[in-house]
Amino acid sequence: MSMFTVSGEVRNVYYQPGTIDKTTGEVKPGSDKVQILGTMPVSGGGEKEDIITLTIPEGLDFKPYLKQSVTVPLGFFSPSKGQIIYFIPKGSTVVLNGSSSPLSQAVETPKYPPVRNPLADRD
Repeated sequence: MSMFTVSGEVRNVYYQPGTIDKTTGEVKPGSDKVQILGTMPVSGGGEKEDIITLTIPEGLDFKPYLKQSVTVPLGFFSPSKGQIIYFIPKGSTVVLNGSSSPLSQAVETPKYPPVRNPLADRD
């Protein structure tokens, strides 16, 4: 099966808290994020460094890979002209570069407390 992948150094792993839509009061849950630094070719020749931030699907943990080079599958779509959304497909595995086997199955993603809706607590 052919797929797109991204390779680079895991630079940061963090939790992005959820948000509350001010007009509807809808609570959008938070998510774990990973930032991967890699090189991109430029049109005049050469390369530039670039960082991509991806939402981590449930079941993956990137903390053991901090400051290490990895390869992960990459999905993307364009919800509107000029906008591209990148993501790690569910069920993906992380491959440590220099290794032929995926190493993600032994680590469980930490669970965070649910985001409270402060508007629901009002009388």
